[in-house]
Amino acid sequence: MDPNTIASPLAGTVQKVFVTKGMPVEAKTPLVLLDAMKMDTYIYAPRTGTIAEVCVEVGAAVQVRDPLIRYVPEG
Repeated sequence: MDPNTIASPLAGTVQKVFVTKGMPVEAKTPLVLLDAMKMDTYIYAPRTGTIAEVCVEVGAAVQVRDPLIRYVPEG
């Protein structure tokens, strides 16, 4: 998978999306909140960059390795 794509680490439901296209983010910024079996899992930015695309919306069911966010890393 593209290193600039953040994929889902687990199957679950998107509860919240914290970012929008074009938004700059710092490393460790929360991007998406997933719910799997009543447990919340936050997905964080691995490094600083800009959001290129939000691939999911609230309520969407995702599987392992489904793309959540695509971004352009800084530098």
